[in-house]
Amino acid sequence: MDVEKEIIRDVWFFLRDHRTPPAPGLEGRLAYWDRATTDICELVSGKWQNHPLAREMGLALLAYLEAKN
Repeated sequence: MDVEKEIIRDVWFFLRDHRTPPAPGLEGRLAYWDRATTDICELVSGKWQNHPLAREMGLALLAYLEAKN
């Protein structure tokens, strides 16, 4: 499998696992964001070693999840 496809697959798995952030003021919100940012950082800087596509997708995912609230 090529790198771009693997990154997209990992992004899909990330979104599957983190798609519903708790609303502002709800219990568990801080834990959700802590886990989400840790997971995306591990993918981008760890697994994908700051690959440009992984960086852009990671930032886009976090912005998208934040906008859902």
